Amino acid sequence: MYLATNQSYSRADYLLNKVGLNSEIDGVVYSAMAGHQKPDAGFYRFAEERAGYNPDELLLVDDKLENVEAAISAGWNGVHWSDGDSLTEILKRHIG
Repeated sequence: MYLATNQSYSRADYLLNKVGLNSEIDGVVYSAMAGHQKPDAGFYRFAEERAGYNPDELLLVDDKLENVEAAISAGWNGVHWSDGDSLTEILKRHIG
């Protein structure tokens, strides 16, 4: 599981090291690293290369519909997050 986020270097560092997400995820792609922000297609291409997966193997769960639509346009799977959704249930439905 990767975190794909529109963040600066310092905010990404905070999330990974202070909040402790480093121990919960396999990697991170953030906009300052990618040189693009979601929903720009360049962000998704960078994330694919960084994660080492084909687009059809990737699932974006995001609270912004435009980001989900852009991921789907890039060949990814996408789920628009709504309040009350369970990430565990989303992952069970989409990746087993």
